[in-house]
Amino acid sequence: MHRALSLMAAVVLLYIGVTGTAIQTLDLVALLGGADETNPTMQSINEGKFGNDGFSAVLESDWGAGALPADVDVLGALRRGLAAFHDTVPAGHPVYVELRASGLRPLVQVGYVDPSARPDPHLMGPKIAVAAFDPTSGATAEALSPRSATPPPSMRQSLKEWHRFWTLRDVPGVYVEFVSGLAMCVLIYTGLVMYFRLLRQRRKTGRGNLFWMAGEKLRSLHRVVSAMAAMLLVLVAASGTWLGFESSWHTFIDRPVPVAPTRLEDAQAARIASVGIAIFRNSEPATPIRALRARIYADHEQAVVVTAGPVTRQRVFDVATGQEVGLSESYYPASGFPLGMDVHEWVKHFHSGYLFGLPARVLDLLAGLALVFLSVSGLIMYFEMYRRRVRAGRKGAFWK
Repeated sequence: MHRALSLMAAVVLLYIGVTGTAIQTLDLVALLGGADETNPTMQSINEGKFGNDGFSAVLESDWGAGALPADVDVLGALRRGLAAFHDTVPAGHPVYVELRASGLRPLVQVGYVDPSARPDPHLMGPKIAVAAFDPTSGATAEALSPRSATPPPSMRQSLKEWHRFWTLRDVPGVYVEFVSGLAMCVLIYTGLVMYFRLLRQRRKTGRGNLFWMAGEKLRSLHRVVSAMAAMLLVLVAASGTWLGFESSWHTFIDRPVPVAPTRLEDAQAARIASVGIAIFRNSEPATPIRALRARIYADHEQAVVVTAGPVTRQRVFDVATGQEVGLSESYYPASGFPLGMDVHEWVKHFHSGYLFGLPARVLDLLAGLALVFLSVSGLIMYFEMYRRRVRAGRKGAFWK
C-alpha cells in the first residue's frame, strides 16, 4: 500500500512540499527582516485575519496608517459627521459610522446602502457607499474605500494559490487538495507501521537504537528522515487535510448568506461608540487607536476598535453584554465553514506555524523540506526497484 500510494501521489506531494517550503521561506525572510504591514508578503500572511468583508473593519488604507489623536472628541466628531451626512445625503440611512485616522487628520465616515451602485465582486453583501466628513467642521471630505484589506499581487500570494490548487478553480482544485492531504496521512501511517515493525524486530536481536543505517544508503536515509520528521508531518498533514476538507465542503452547500446591513440611528451610534471606547480603554488604557466603528451586526450592537502600531489588531465588542466577540458567534449567519470561522483561522495559522511564532515556523519549514526529500527519494527507490524487476522479467507497476 505504501509503495503503490507513494507512486501515485509522490509528484503531487512533491509539488505541495516545494510550494509550502517556498511560502515558509518567504515568510521567514519577511519576519526576520522586520518587514512592516505594508509589505506584500506580510499582507498575504494576514489575509483573512479579521474576518470576511462584512465583519472586518480593517481597510486597505489601514496598513501603515497613523493613529487618532489621543485627545480627539470621539462622540462630538461622530455627532457632527452624522449631522453633515443627513444634510448631504438626506435619503440615506446609515448602517455604520466610524472615526478613522486618514493621513495627518481624523475622518468621520458614514456607510450606507447604495441601491444604485454597481455590485462590487469583492464584497459578499450589498454595495456599501461611504460619505466622509471633516470631524471638526463637518465639511465633505474624500472618502476611503470601504473595501476590507486584501493582499496585493505578490510571489507569496501566488504560491499560496498554487499550494492550495486554487489555480484549478473551485473544482477540481479543492478535491485535489483534500485527496492529497488524505494520501499524505495514509503514507505517514503506513510508513510508521513499517518503521515500528522493523524496530521491534531489531530489539529482539538486541539492537534497540531508534535510528539505524542498514541496507542501501538512500533507503536508510529515507527511513531515518521519515522517522525524525513523522510528528511534524502528521501535524502539517492533518491540518492541511482539514483545510482541504473545508474547501471541498463549500462545493456541496449553498453560498453563505451575508449579514444584511441594519439601519443605525444616531442615538444608537453615540451609545455604541461610548460603551465601546470605555470597554476598550478599561483593558488597554494607553493603546493608540486607528479607527472606532459603531454598527449593528446580525441584530447586535457592536463597537469595533482597530488599533494602531506595528501590528494591527481588531477588537469587536458586543455592547449589550460588554464582552469581546470573535469571528464565530451563535447568532451569526452560517459562515460556510463546518466548525465556524474561528476554527478555520486557527487551523490555518496552526498549519503555517503562525500561532506559535518563529520556532514553529522553522519546524514547519523543516517539515516541508522533509516532505520534498521523502517524495524524491521514494520515487528514486521505486524506479530502482522497478528496473530490477523488469530485468528479472516481472514488469508489473505494482507489486507486494
